[in-house]
Amino acid sequence: MLAVALFGRGRRWSPPAPRCMLVVSCAGPLPTLEPVLRTGGGGTIEVEVCEPPPAVERLPERDFWPYVGLTEDLARRVMDAEHDVNVVLTSPGQSVAETVLDATKRAAALAEAADGCVRDLFAFRFFGPDTWRVEEPIGDIDVREHIILHTVPIEDDGRFWIHTHGLVKFGRPEFEIYDLSAGMEEGAAIALNDMGQYVALGALISPNETVGDQAVPLHARVGEREREHWEDIPVLELVDVDEAGRPASGAERGLKAAWPELFEDA
Repeated sequence: MLAVALFGRGRRWSPPAPRCMLVVSCAGPLPTLEPVLRTGGGGTIEVEVCEPPPAVERLPERDFWPYVGLTEDLARRVMDAEHDVNVVLTSPGQSVAETVLDATKRAAALAEAADGCVRDLFAFRFFGPDTWRVEEPIGDIDVREHIILHTVPIEDDGRFWIHTHGLVKFGRPEFEIYDLSAGMEEGAAIALNDMGQYVALGALISPNETVGDQAVPLHARVGEREREHWEDIPVLELVDVDEAGRPASGAERGLKAAWPELFEDA
């Protein structure tokens, strides 16, 4: 991952409170569970055992399974579940990232012990005991293990909208970029992961701040185009700036300036 440069004179704002809730659907017997867990950094995770809802509400349509991490085996665990166990971050402690990691590990361990599947409510994904891990993590905290990226076509010419889900677990707004050209999907995903790593470890990008290359920056503004999609989740849209330094549309120039090696063929 690349370093992310933050500059500009954005108005500092209060970031959202961390929202992290992991629902473990358990098809096997439950081990003994403590209702309140304390992390080494002073965080608090609460655990609640519930009855699962009716089967009809359990899974998305099959066409969406590859995009949310579902497999046949994980779907079986959900459909056969005898209990749902809610694993909820209630206090972030000294490091919200460490507490999110601890909650994720505990949910995954429960899935291993009780033939379970984890539904990560704020990252719009499912995972099993080890399917949340990436092959070569960059450190103890690797944002790729905690968020997903969605790429959505928005034009017949191949243009797309790309956005994160899961940064709100770290008490940070999600990121979104609109109107990118076909062929930029992979590079845009790497760029958003870079910025996600930057904020997940504690940095804050506020509205009207700029990031990336200082000569050709990306401007962060409150996302308003798809509020129905986001509901009450905060999101920042990243856009290019015009010659006068004002927010424009799209983000291709800023992405290519900050991450040129990612877009050599785009």
